[in-house]
Amino acid sequence: MMMMMMRGCSRRSCAVMESLSDGVELVYNARIWQSADDDMTWMTFSPDSGRIAAVGRHDPPPLDQFPPNRRRDAGGRRIIPGLHESHVHVTLVGRRLRSVVDLRGCRSVDELQRRVRRFAAAGERPATEAPRRRWVVGHGWDQHLLGGFPTRHDLDAACRDRPVYLSRVCYHASVANSLALQLAGSPEPLDSCVL
Repeated sequence: MMMMMMRGCSRRSCAVMESLSDGVELVYNARIWQSADDDMTWMTFSPDSGRIAAVGRHDPPPLDQFPPNRRRDAGGRRIIPGLHESHVHVTLVGRRLRSVVDLRGCRSVDELQRRVRRFAAAGERPATEAPRRRWVVGHGWDQHLLGGFPTRHDLDAACRDRPVYLSRVCYHASVANSLALQLAGSPEPLDSCVL
């Protein structure tokens, strides 16, 4: 039977205690990341179920409530209880950032154009890429940082002689220059993003 009990909550500390089984372990003297506010300093969890039973700041439960083999001093080290992929396609991001124009953090269309020009001039392409493919591919722009969506005209000004295709930070919107749109068979290139 699972029993829940609330302990004193304040702005500085809050803990929810949950009795899962006799197999609960305590980790203390830690920096437990929780995505908001300050780090927690201790947690109890069940290694069998993988569930965190309780977390808190400052004073952990009394150590004598846990047998020596069920309590761990983290020595102030960082603990990340779980990683939840937030739909950023981690493998795709890693692979692409090695071989594309990195547009993350661009704060203006001028800066985006400078990065595209520099990449195109350096002739950067992955070693495994076929020589016939001369596309300039980039990723990471954000219209909120740029002050608006980039257009094909912005990309044409940066690189007119090679097809350019740039995806937004989320990969769900892109923009291409006139040559790329022509190669893709677009009858009349649009100024806005390809969504």
